[in-house]
Amino acid sequence: MKKQLFRIICIIYIIPIVCSCNSPEKKEIKLAQLPIALSLVTRVADQHDFFKNANIKCSVISEPAGPAVVNALKSNAESSPTCGTIAITPTVTMIASKQKPVIIGTILYSKTEVKLVSFASKHITDNPNSLKGKRIGLVRNTIGDIYFSRLLKKIHLKPEDVIIVNGKPGDLKNLLLKNNIDAAVLWTPFATQCATEAKLQTSTKDDEVVISNDSTLYTVSMHIVTTEQKLKENRAGLVKFLKALTFSESYIQNNLGSVQSDFEKWLGLKTGELNDFITHSRFTVDLNVPQTKEFLTSELQWLKESKKDAYIPGDLSPFIDASLLKEVDPKRVKE
Repeated sequence: MKKQLFRIICIIYIIPIVCSCNSPEKKEIKLAQLPIALSLVTRVADQHDFFKNANIKCSVISEPAGPAVVNALKSNAESSPTCGTIAITPTVTMIASKQKPVIIGTILYSKTEVKLVSFASKHITDNPNSLKGKRIGLVRNTIGDIYFSRLLKKIHLKPEDVIIVNGKPGDLKNLLLKNNIDAAVLWTPFATQCATEAKLQTSTKDDEVVISNDSTLYTVSMHIVTTEQKLKENRAGLVKFLKALTFSESYIQNNLGSVQSDFEKWLGLKTGELNDFITHSRFTVDLNVPQTKEFLTSELQWLKESKKDAYIPGDLSPFIDASLLKEVDPKRVKE
């Protein structure tokens, strides 16, 4: 009788607990990716089956901008992404709202990728007065937002000196072409597309598109970001995912010309229109922990200026995990 009772207890209570503890990790990584040049490393990995080569299945979810990736990462739905490609700025918005993002790798650096795009007829120059009262398109809580705030500080203007229009990059490009805004802070391919599409419209074909960048203001660093919970659930898969990205890095370095050509076609650009992006970007899979903490600290302080209730943690270590990339290649990590 006692043996029978023990078997029943095992079946009802003990065996399910053991099975749950030993349940295998999910075998698929879902990646939220921006359909822009900044996602070059992850797109090449997907294009050339490097995820398959690393023995991991990866499905790609396309999102229009960093804030959309953030919202997707916050979700715990079965269809939500495991990780995403986003810059530091959207990541700090998660930290500031007491979310738990975790940066596990960096895939791109660029000092020239964020650009102020306008038309010659708007007469926007380095003179602060030329920006006063102008309608400026921004994607709030992403790289364009912090870049423009630093630009305003440099020329001694306040946010209230301009009219900010928030929107997705593609929408801002269209607003600029329709003369609904005077300038927009954009990046590849949207800045380049403005110059091409302006020539096709009667109202803008005779107006010169002016694209400027101050490389001293901001360094774009694109990261692979997950969350604390999703990292626990998918650690082994994410290690394989990062390994696949190292294959992609090597392929890009050895086939830069064909990669650029493929990307120009994908983005609907003419041959050579990615020259500036390719020349001034570094496509490496690594994780510089001190530098990443510097970027996080700087942008959290920036966010605190406009959002007084933003949470600023005393220790940023929980938001960076270099151990996964170390499993792939310790030399790729700087601590």
